[in-house]
Amino acid sequence: MTRTGKIARLPHAVREELNRRLRDGEPGGPLLEWLNAHEEVGEVLQNHFDGQPINKQNLSDWRLGGHRDWLRHQETRDLMRHLSEQGDELLEETRGEAVSDRLAAVLATEVVRTAQTVLDEVTDPPERWRRIRELLRELAELRKDDHRAARLRLARDEAIREEEEREQQAHDAEIKRLKHQATAPLWAALRLPTLAEVFGGGEAGRNAAALILEAENDLPTGFFSRKTPEPAATQSSPVKPGQTTFPGSEPAADEVEIGSREGGR
Repeated sequence: MTRTGKIARLPHAVREELNRRLRDGEPGGPLLEWLNAHEEVGEVLQNHFDGQPINKQNLSDWRLGGHRDWLRHQETRDLMRHLSEQGDELLEETRGEAVSDRLAAVLATEVVRTAQTVLDEVTDPPERWRRIRELLRELAELRKDDHRAARLRLARDEAIREEEEREQQAHDAEIKRLKHQATAPLWAALRLPTLAEVFGGGEAGRNAAALILEAENDLPTGFFSRKTPEPAATQSSPVKPGQTTFPGSEPAADEVEIGSREGGR
């Protein structure tokens, strides 16, 4: 609620100091002397209230209005600071529940407590009705927040469920792929002779069947059609009777000489 009285028009720093002094129990007389002697207070009073000083009634109205608002604000700040400092403990205590949900519950309780205090203190019917309407607006906002939070929780749970389903489907698909990859060569090899006969048999039929089975089962090209190369023939010189040379070794010098003599005869 916007306040327009003398003290409400004062600079923020002056109001803060006044509220602190009121909270600490400083008497009204010294407070009035301090306020009316303050240079900035004098400027406000001169500009907006024809220089009329702040009196006991002004201070009393502020004590019951603006100062109480300030006290409630300080309590809220202290609560928020306490929750922030105890964040780790809250996370442990909530067991995974969002801290904001717990904080919303705490603030809702604070609103209820404040509403009860206001209704107990206000006895004037018009003022009481005005306060009730303000509280009803706050309650409506709280209800909207509750409904919004419920929708968010439902959306979050649905998103988690869908993500888990996608992960399970991906896992099942990977298991199926690995099983197929492991058994595909065996089943393809079993089908190869039958399919080769469909294409006329022989080398041509076998090659055609191999190409189809390789494509169907994601096998590398040439999986069935590749041939193992035959080992090359060992090149060696003929061994003559009586020669003891093994392949790859050179004949002895006396064997060469004996061979030359026999050739000359």
